[in-house]
Amino acid sequence: MATFKKHYGWLSADLLKIIAGQVISIFGNTLLCFAIPLYLLNRTGSSAVFGTVSGLALIPYLVCSPLGGVLADRTPKKIIMYRLDFITGSLILGYALLLENVSPVPLSLAVLMLLYAIQGLYAPSVTASMPYLVEKQDMMRASGLINTVNSLANLVGPGAAGLLYSLFGILPMLCVSTVCFLISALLEVSIRLCETLPQMEKRPHVFQEIAGTLRYIVKEQRSIWETALVALTVNAVLGALINLAFPVIVTTMLGFGEAEGSLRFGYLESAMALGALFGSLGAGVFARRFRPRDLMWVLMFIGFPLAAGGLGLIVLPHGIELYYLLLSAAAIGMFFNGILNVQISAYLQILSPPEQMGRIIGCLSVVIQLGQPAGMLIYGWLMELAGERVGLLFLGSFVVFALFLSRTGRPFLKLDEKIALAKKQHPE
Repeated sequence: MATFKKHYGWLSADLLKIIAGQVISIFGNTLLCFAIPLYLLNRTGSSAVFGTVSGLALIPYLVCSPLGGVLADRTPKKIIMYRLDFITGSLILGYALLLENVSPVPLSLAVLMLLYAIQGLYAPSVTASMPYLVEKQDMMRASGLINTVNSLANLVGPGAAGLLYSLFGILPMLCVSTVCFLISALLEVSIRLCETLPQMEKRPHVFQEIAGTLRYIVKEQRSIWETALVALTVNAVLGALINLAFPVIVTTMLGFGEAEGSLRFGYLESAMALGALFGSLGAGVFARRFRPRDLMWVLMFIGFPLAAGGLGLIVLPHGIELYYLLLSAAAIGMFFNGILNVQISAYLQILSPPEQMGRIIGCLSVVIQLGQPAGMLIYGWLMELAGERVGLLFLGSFVVFALFLSRTGRPFLKLDEKIALAKKQHPE
C-alpha cells in the first residue's frame, strides 16, 4: 500500500476498490429505493400508506446503526462489507420471486426494513475504514471524493430507474440490483485493510458500549453532538418532506400518467443527485477554505426548495411548469446539502479517535436520521389531509425551518474552535 501511494499520491488501490464497490452498490440501492416505494404508491395511490411504510422502514436502520458501529470496531471491516452485500443480493432475489404471489404492502415493508437494517450495519464500516486508507490531512479530500462518486451513482441511478420502471416495471430493476450487490461484494473481498482491532479479555456488552459512546459524545464531544442535532432537524423538516412529498406530487398531482410520472420522477431524483454531486465536488475541491461557521450559510440555502415549492404549488397550475420549478429548487437545495454532508463527515472523522470511530459514527447516524421516520409518518398524513393545498404545508415547514436557523449559530462556532485546535495539534 505504501509503495502504491508513492506513485499515486494519497489514493491507494484499496481505497479505489472501496469507491468502486460503493458506486456499484449505491447504484443498485438507488434502483431499490426508487422502485419499491414507487411501486407501492402506484398500487395504493395513498400518500398516507406511502409515508407510513417509508417511515417504518427506517426504524431498523436507526436500531442497527449503533450496532453496526460496535461491529465495525470489533470485526474486520472488509468481512462486514462483502458479507452484507452478498446477503442483500440474495434478499432482493427472494423478493423478486415472491412479489407476484404475496400481498405487496406487507412484503415490501418487510423487505425495506431488512434493507435498511443491513444499511445501518454496513455504513459505519465504510466510513470507519478511511483512517486506515488515507492520512489525516487527506481526510477531507477522501471524504469529498467518496461523496462525489456516491452522488454520481445516485445521479445515474434514478434516471435509469425511471426509464426501466416506465418501460418494464419493477422486476427487471430487482434483477439488475441483485447483480450490482454481488459485483460489489466480489470487489470488497480483495480489499486489504491494515487495521488493528482492540484486544480485550472481556468485552463489554454491545448496549453498554453504545451507552458509553453516547455519554462520551455528549460530554466530551459536545460540539459534534450539537451539530448532529442540527442535522437531525434538517432531516425531520426538509428531508422527510422532500423524500415523501416530491414523489407523491410528481406521480399523482401534476397530470402525468403512471409511466410518464415514474419517468419524470426519475429525472427529478437525478437532478437532486446532480446538485449533490456538484456540492460534494465543490466541498472537496475547496476543502481548505471551508470552516464550520460557514455551515450557517449552507443551511439557509438548503431551505430554498421549501419556499420555492410552496409558492409554486400555490401560484402555478399543476403541470409541466410546476414540475420544472420543483426540479430546479430541489437541485439547488441538494447542492448545498452535498456541501453540508461532506463537511460534517470530515469534521467527524477529524475529531473522533480512530479506535472509536465506528461506534461514534453509528450512534450519530441514529441521531441524525431520527427525525426522518417521524417526519415521514407525520407528513404522509398531513398531505392526505391537505389534498390540493399541499403548498401551504411547504410554506409552513419553511417558516419552522427559518425559526430553527435563527438559533443554530452557537454549535458551529464551538465546532470551529475544536477544528482549529485539532489542526494546531496535528499541523501536517
